[in-house]
Amino acid sequence: MLVAAHVLSCLLHLKLIECSHMLPLYRDIVRQFIKGTDGFSGAFAECLCGSPNLYQVCLFQEGGGKPWNSVNFICAHDGFSLADLVSYNHKHNLANGEDNNDGEIHNNSWNCGQEGEFADISVKKLRKRQMRNFFLCLMVSQGVPMIYMGDEYGHTKGGNNNTYCHDNYVIFYTLLMSGTSIKPSC
Repeated sequence: MLVAAHVLSCLLHLKLIECSHMLPLYRDIVRQFIKGTDGFSGAFAECLCGSPNLYQVCLFQEGGGKPWNSVNFICAHDGFSLADLVSYNHKHNLANGEDNNDGEIHNNSWNCGQEGEFADISVKKLRKRQMRNFFLCLMVSQGVPMIYMGDEYGHTKGGNNNTYCHDNYVIFYTLLMSGTSIKPSC
């Protein structure tokens, strides 16, 4: 392990490879902006431009990092899925057996007016629009987009944002098929 770290350090120093970094700050700012929290328009604009404020001083590259060093994401394995991000204000982790004490509390999510999967048609339409807004933001932002598997079809984990202990439907990846075409959620 020490040898691998030394080789990586040498490659970085010789500029034979570049590093990319996942940015939780990008995730948090975009979530706040799209759910409508005041005061995030300037920070959101920086996210769209590849977060230059974070890459002006990059420890790994002389002269700072470039937009492609930013790995942009809205959702990852250790939190809400995109469908849950627009369906739940609070985590629902009781199935984990830890009295809902596990998982992140600060999710920057918004349920669009009704908690949970079952909602009025108008709320479901708003949720789908919000999901499209997140995808659009991710695709037009400078940097490398990372899409959490299942978000393309609206996979839900039932509001559970810490599914490490599950080997069941909560984390199974399923394709909603009609004939041979995939039906995306948004």
